[in-house]
Amino acid sequence: MTTYHVYVYTGDKSGAGTDADVYIQLFGDQDDTGTVNLKSSKTHKNKFERNQMDEFVVQAVDIGELQKIKIGHNNANLGGAWFLDKVEIDCPSLGKKWYFLCGKWLAKDEDDGLLERELLPREDSTEDYTPYTPYEITVYTSDISSAGTDADVFVVLFGKEKSTTQKSLCANKQERKQYFERKSVDKFVIELEDVGDTIEKIRVGHDGAGFGAGWHLDKIEVRRLKESAKVS
Repeated sequence: MTTYHVYVYTGDKSGAGTDADVYIQLFGDQDDTGTVNLKSSKTHKNKFERNQMDEFVVQAVDIGELQKIKIGHNNANLGGAWFLDKVEIDCPSLGKKWYFLCGKWLAKDEDDGLLERELLPREDSTEDYTPYTPYEITVYTSDISSAGTDADVFVVLFGKEKSTTQKSLCANKQERKQYFERKSVDKFVIELEDVGDTIEKIRVGHDGAGFGAGWHLDKIEVRRLKESAKVS
């Protein structure tokens, strides 16, 4: 599976936001993702509001080099009209980022009345960078009184010669409330710098935020998804 981070920018116009159900489809030179509903924004509880950026994570088969996207909505609910400014798509495992400009309404009574747009990447705008590696991190919280936490838990991985940057396991406060409960086993797939075949050690901690932030950690398992490497 390939992970795509989709950043959707709603424009700064009166009535630009929408409560309709928004979907996207990514097309590559080998395959496409099929229609994906953009349900849960990692940046805002109330998504697609005026002058707002919403981040979504799409996991799909490897579609190859991204060629175009389709994005639209079903015009459901009051105030379905939506002004889409642009879309950015980042694929850390490929080390690529694409930019798609729109700057149009997706509304029956605005512009050309279309509810769906087909967008091509902006010419000469694709960013290439060192690809990240997906790691599967499984966190076991202990089975003792008050073991859980709502604090911001982070990890750093260390290889023989390199280490990753510090990475939070949860994207926002809402996610933090769902994980790291007493006796829970929580699994995350995060993309980090490649530290090599052998993971020598890890650093794990949290920011101490929130009431009763103390956390009793039983163990952590880390698996490099491209090739096997595991530490407990």
